Amino acid sequence: MPKLLIVAALLFAFAVAEATAVEVKLSDPVPGHPDVTVLELMRQVVTDLEIDADGYAKGTAMTPLRPVAADEGGERPAVIEIYDPQIVPLRVAGRPLTLLYSVLGHSSDSVAEVVLLALYDEQLRLIDAVDVGLYENNWLGDVLPIGAGDDLIRLNSEHFNSSQGYDATQLVFVRDNRFALIDEIYYFSVKGGSYEELQSLAITSVPGGPGYWPVTAAIHATRSVEALQQEEAEASEPLEPPYDRTFTQVYGWSASIGGYVADSDAFARLNAENEAKY
Repeated sequence: MPKLLIVAALLFAFAVAEATAVEVKLSDPVPGHPDVTVLELMRQVVTDLEIDADGYAKGTAMTPLRPVAADEGGERPAVIEIYDPQIVPLRVAGRPLTLLYSVLGHSSDSVAEVVLLALYDEQLRLIDAVDVGLYENNWLGDVLPIGAGDDLIRLNSEHFNSSQGYDATQLVFVRDNRFALIDEIYYFSVKGGSYEELQSLAITSVPGGPGYWPVTAAIHATRSVEALQQEEAEASEPLEPPYDRTFTQVYGWSASIGGYVADSDAFARLNAENEAKY
């Protein structure tokens, strides 16, 4: 390959490299904006937020955040407390914007966390804010390029008990100055006395020229079975055999509906299998 093309390819790969989140304190300056603190960003959502003598931030004045998948409604914590805020740069239509992610506490009638996802413009003015909490444990995942000037945010959530794990991932991007949901993906793991089923999710995007690029989601599902002694095998129900399967959906941009559309119902079929068994 000519040197000029190699250099161009490397520069393009660098330009669309994954953004990295930075854990911050409310008193810290916003990365790239030394005169503005994270607290000032947060006060655009929770207007009376204050840091108490013990260093904890609490407030009460906040309009309920709409869920990212809905147009209205939403929850607000009984007590708003800020946990583990993170800042990450986000590209939207070629603009270098700022994303703030933080747990705000639990809603008054649910064990699920209320989790803030807020977007700020180049002058750090609030553009949009939503609730992305699904279960009681939530965390910010990868930021991936889905266009020459646009990024996708992966948001993870989980609930688990002694033998089962319930996982969910929301794929979110920004369009027309609002957070928009590509999909909400559920997957499941379980461990029994002599078997274990694990499901994990991988998200990738491949450069596809102008516009929004295709996004591929793949759930890798495995089942392992321990060998039983003869007496145990005779006394137990026949076990489902081990397997190693992958369920894949590719999301492509649909100009007619102004959103991403999956190419199959693979995840719905997997969820139906999970529900039927457990």
